[in-house]
Amino acid sequence: MLWHYSNVVRNLLSQDSFQSSVIGSSGSSGGRQCLSGLLIVYAICLPVLLYLMKQSRMSRLTNQILEGILNRAYPVETAKYIAAVSAFETGDWKSEIYRKNHNLFGMKLPQVRKTTAIGENLGHATYQNNANSITDFVYYMRYFNYPVWYNDLYEFILYMKSKGYFEADFNVYYAGVQSRYRKLFKQLG
Repeated sequence: MLWHYSNVVRNLLSQDSFQSSVIGSSGSSGGRQCLSGLLIVYAICLPVLLYLMKQSRMSRLTNQILEGILNRAYPVETAKYIAAVSAFETGDWKSEIYRKNHNLFGMKLPQVRKTTAIGENLGHATYQNNANSITDFVYYMRYFNYPVWYNDLYEFILYMKSKGYFEADFNVYYAGVQSRYRKLFKQLG
């Protein structure tokens, strides 16, 4: 959508008919003011559109994760913790591992447990789609007997650390996931 918007404006501004009708053949100052106004609107709208597209993408992925986890009988809060872990693990779903592997959780290819992974790339499991990545994370949680309920995000991350899910310093990992949790769910309370 943004690509289309920016191309339309660029094409419009470059067309001779637009330049002659807005700027005028003599290049009047009124035409220049109109063109300047259009460029200002473009400069303001572009960042807003980028922000809205980013929020829409994050909301779409967050909702897909929540739905995938809730459909497997996990409570809402646990699903929200899992979505925050996904956002942290993938750098807000921008990492190369997520983009190339559909890997929402930074999961490695399991050698023992049941998996939906179809292979390995960049040292991590590869999935056919996001839904399979979510299903595999549920398989992981069940294999390692994760509880369904947690008192809070801290307890969930502490449990993940005890099961060896991440090697990073606990406080650093917890702060990163907590930041994503607040960012994703601030409007939901």
